[in-house]
Amino acid sequence: MNPILINEASFTGIVRLLGILILIYAIYSLIVRYLLPIMVNKSVRKFQEKCFEDNPHLRKNREKQQEGEITITRSDDVQAKQEYNNAEDTDYEEIK
Repeated sequence: MNPILINEASFTGIVRLLGILILIYAIYSLIVRYLLPIMVNKSVRKFQEKCFEDNPHLRKNREKQQEGEITITRSDDVQAKQEYNNAEDTDYEEIK
């Protein structure tokens, strides 16, 4: 005869399992609520600093502008018109 092992669920085993699951859920929710936003903000700040180092002209505009001040930057209209005038026109013929 082969001995068959039968594991029975005991009350203490179920309570222990539920306690472990609740503990895992609590740790996960604390990490998501407090630790994850801190890590994301830190990585975003690093990315912004790297971006400003690569593009120094962006930082100058940001430092000059005071809080609450609104500025509108426009491209040079004369240059845009010259580029448009230098473009080739395409003539279309109607096919019957």
